[in-house]
Amino acid sequence: MPTRIWSGPAEYRHAPAAVPPYKSAIRSGAAGDYLEGAHHLRLLLGGNGARAQYAFRLSDEKTLGLVEQRNTACGAGGGAETAPLLLTYSSSAAGIKIGRITSAKPIQWTGWLAYRPYQSAFGWRDGVGYAFRDGSIGAITDLSAADFTTLDSTPARVYSTAGRGDVGVWSVWVASVGHEVMKGFAASVPVSALVSQDGDVKTVAQSDDALAWVLANGPESSSGRYTSVALYTSPRPSSSSKIVPTKVADLGSGAGFAQLRIGGDFLATTGCSIDGADCAVHVAQISTKKTWRIGRRAGKQFLFLFSIANDELVLGESDDAAPDEIESLVRINVRKLDDVVKGTY
Repeated sequence: MPTRIWSGPAEYRHAPAAVPPYKSAIRSGAAGDYLEGAHHLRLLLGGNGARAQYAFRLSDEKTLGLVEQRNTACGAGGGAETAPLLLTYSSSAAGIKIGRITSAKPIQWTGWLAYRPYQSAFGWRDGVGYAFRDGSIGAITDLSAADFTTLDSTPARVYSTAGRGDVGVWSVWVASVGHEVMKGFAASVPVSALVSQDGDVKTVAQSDDALAWVLANGPESSSGRYTSVALYTSPRPSSSSKIVPTKVADLGSGAGFAQLRIGGDFLATTGCSIDGADCAVHVAQISTKKTWRIGRRAGKQFLFLFSIANDELVLGESDDAAPDEIESLVRINVRKLDDVVKGTY
């Protein structure tokens, strides 16, 4: 694929998200995270008589996987926002098909699995998980399997999921405790409630070393509007360790906060004022608990949070006139965040 030309100062660079021969990058198929020491992205590209799922490493823009779809028999790319190396397709007629990208092999595919509407998907070292709309979590640990194995089942839908290494986690409402908790598993830890606090665990994320989550409170929490929002972290679970929540930041009241990433010493999330009018990216440093608020450029909005690490924060930016498309990729130097929040770009 063509290499992008980046513009702007070193602390705030941007470039077109779509690359020729494609003309657009569609928000619903975006994914990103900091994996294996690098920022990895997946874009759903269109505008060339086809749609393509395009996974790449940002540092050198190396293409890791590119699958072009020339028919409309199934939908591509949705739901796996924290899993840029997963390729997902679904159709009520054909079923669900999953591709996994690894550095050592060509893309590995499942067969067509029985279709079930789903909300989110995630990957971990040994498999792929799907949060179905009936409240169940299904898993594939063998790509030749004929169907999903049920890991967990609740009456409530799961919206946020994340996988890394041998750990998978998700947030879900549990009626017996009266709020949303983080459930999950590790290699030697069966599915259980890993985090249950005074508030709702709305969004979850993972790095190689830690878990992160958004904890929110308020009478309209189920509608995504909160009187208080906080960011927490903990070491990842194992058979010999317990989840020990550490509050990193209080973000006050707000709405949204449905995107969250953690990498190195940093957390990032996206949120708006209660009325949804004033939206921004919030960054927190875990070691110092310092926070930054990055507002949007005039006529633009930060539509997607791809990844963060000790070097960069990577965002997808849209134009107000086309709010469902990622117009530009934005790379912000986290060592220059003090300058970024004061600057005009």
